[in-house]
Amino acid sequence: MRIVLGFTIPRKPILGVELAGEVVSIGREVTRFKKGDQVYALTGMRFGAHAEFLSISGDSVVTLKPHNLTYREATAIPFAGTSALYYLKKGKLQSEQKVLIYGASGAIGTGEITRS
Repeated sequence: MRIVLGFTIPRKPILGVELAGEVVSIGREVTRFKKGDQVYALTGMRFGAHAEFLSISGDSVVTLKPHNLTYREATAIPFAGTSALYYLKKGKLQSEQKVLIYGASGAIGTGEITRS
C-alpha cells in the first residue's frame, strides 16, 4: 500500500474517499444536479474527500442523498455498498441461494454463501 499511498507521507495530501455534502456550484454541462442538492459520493483512489470543498465530475460515483438520512449515514453507503456488491458478484450468487451477512464488523461485515 505504501507504493499506492506514499512511502513516507501520503501521496495525496488530503485523504478520504467517501463524502456527503451540499452542491455549492455546478459546471455549465452538469444536468444531474443543481445548487443546493444534498449528495453523497465516492472519490475512490482520487482521495480528497476530507477537504472542506471538493470538485468532482458529474458522472462520478455521486448521487442525491435520501432526505431521511443524515450526512454521516449517507457517507457510509458508497464504500460499503460498492465493496459489498463486489464481493457478492465475486461469490457468483445464483437465484435461490441464501446469504448470511454478519454485521457489526466493519463497513461490509463478513458473509457466508450457502448452496442449497
